[in-house]
Amino acid sequence: MNGTSTSILYSGVTFLVQTQDAGPRIRQLETLIYKRGSLVYTRRTSYSDLLEDPNRDDRLKRLIRDQHQAVLDDIAAGRLDIPLLKS
Repeated sequence: MNGTSTSILYSGVTFLVQTQDAGPRIRQLETLIYKRGSLVYTRRTSYSDLLEDPNRDDRLKRLIRDQHQAVLDDIAAGRLDIPLLKS
């Protein structure tokens, strides 16, 4: 399973953001946001259209990177509809 994780500080609160490939059987990228060990947000993206792609591995790596960065950007801009600022 490929993936990446990043800790990000937003308004004094640290969040752990993990993005991973759930595998070819599930065919989804999954980004999870944790606040103090509790899951507060999930973003899933299907990649069924890539199963027969000869460049699947490279494209999946890019998709993981891009989805992970998009969630980090959304946190930094305060765009996610989750209780980010509540302690």
